[in-house]
Amino acid sequence: MIVLQARLFQTLKEPNGLRRALQTALELELATIPPYLVAAYSLTGPNQPIARLIRDVAREEMLHLVLVANLLNAVGGEPRLNEAAVVPNYPTHLPGAVQDDLLVPLAPFSHDLLRDVFMRIEEPETPLVIPIVEADAATEPRTIGQFYAQVKQIIRDGGSAIFTGDPSRQIETSVDDDDAIVVTDVESAERAIDVIVGQGEGTSTSPFDAEGREAAHYYRFKAILLGKTLRKDTNVPEGHSFGPPLITFVPENVLPMKANLKASELPIDSPARQRADDLNLQYTRMLQLLHAGVNGRPAEIGDAVNIMTEFHGLAVQLMQIPIAPGVNAGPTFEFVGSL
Repeated sequence: MIVLQARLFQTLKEPNGLRRALQTALELELATIPPYLVAAYSLTGPNQPIARLIRDVAREEMLHLVLVANLLNAVGGEPRLNEAAVVPNYPTHLPGAVQDDLLVPLAPFSHDLLRDVFMRIEEPETPLVIPIVEADAATEPRTIGQFYAQVKQIIRDGGSAIFTGDPSRQIETSVDDDDAIVVTDVESAERAIDVIVGQGEGTSTSPFDAEGREAAHYYRFKAILLGKTLRKDTNVPEGHSFGPPLITFVPENVLPMKANLKASELPIDSPARQRADDLNLQYTRMLQLLHAGVNGRPAEIGDAVNIMTEFHGLAVQLMQIPIAPGVNAGPTFEFVGSL
């Protein structure tokens, strides 16, 4: 699991400390999106069901990013997404995390990547034990779930006085087929936090979100690793199990992209460089639209989501271009500054 630095908790009760911590949470959500997308893009042919599962998680991370921005705006902060200092340079350590051993790469899908990186990012404090059915303190670092639990308590304690932000900066645009929750009071702030935690880790009693609709990210990744679907199951005491239908992974149908490639490594006049540069321009444009959207121009969020959807075509073209024997190019997701 991801354990956050103690400094994020030590000043949470101070308005500026809470704002700094939520900005770090915003950057953490952002850092997960490109690695998930790249892994999904590398999957071809019979691996498409796995690709769809991972792309769905990436889209939900975009929703979480918007929800964190709403929380930050609600308490009088100003989300930052359009500057190099907040954009990850892969491979990267996660913002605010203490794990020096966890480097998050841009890499093709593998079970090792899923188990050692993606599941560690999404792992709850105490993962639920789910059977597998065959074909039939303030000075100590804490988890992401504990971080949001403390933010929720601080908001409860602060009451209406904590909401000093401009309500017009709230985002309610649909993201990943869900409307973002407008945060204006304690109740709406708690609902936003519950979505972020429930979709990422699940609840303490269920691997599904609070509505019981979708499996949390950690358990979706575990289902892929096991090759079995997570489903509700009244035949076992836990009420859930991993079983049929099977989720098949074919290693031969993974594009052999070079991990953690930089655009500068590609010949400047090559087709691979052109496509890598095009994708980086689109990525930068998406970040600028997101930044504008969460800072008073909410209509820009829809355009940002559309750009993220369009990454797929550019990325797959890029990942089919050989740059060495048995190695192809891949997305670099680099911020190129002002456009």
